[in-house]
Amino acid sequence: MKDQRSHHPLCTTRSLLFALASLGLALTGCERPSAASSNAPMRAGQPAPALSAVDAQGRPIDLATFAGKIVLVDFWASWCEPCQEAMPGLDQLAADYADQVVVIGVSVDEDPEQARAFVERVGVGFPIVHDADHSIAARWVPPKMPTTFVIDPAGDIVEVHGGYNSASLTELRAQIERIQN
Repeated sequence: MKDQRSHHPLCTTRSLLFALASLGLALTGCERPSAASSNAPMRAGQPAPALSAVDAQGRPIDLATFAGKIVLVDFWASWCEPCQEAMPGLDQLAADYADQVVVIGVSVDEDPEQARAFVERVGVGFPIVHDADHSIAARWVPPKMPTTFVIDPAGDIVEVHGGYNSASLTELRAQIERIQN
């Protein structure tokens, strides 16, 4: 006898909704870090908040030292599928615009070893800082993972890219070109 539950309209609808929700999450982004923030999300037109930390190689990273350059600050986590998809493209952007653009990755992973293993596996060449206590994320308030903040040479946020999809890198390249011109 055939199992009727698998063809029940309610089961089919639930399965379809789950699949669509999963696809939407994979194409757009993961939820923001668990640390709650009372700050409003950073938006285009605002000065970039401070970002001072030590990267995975022990080198100090201070956003203020990159004045005069375009900076991409990317919040990500190793558990986030869209983040995993975005990272190689961001690494390519960093290489393509090495003289004009600085990319800084900010990992919000709870476990720094997971972030380190991910960075090694992917082969990321730009600086990665680990935001262990989520204090950086609390200042920047990324709406989801990944979120890339585009900062102009004057230190102002000109674009906030929340999530990742197939057009994201093209949009980031276009934004870099607009700032340069």
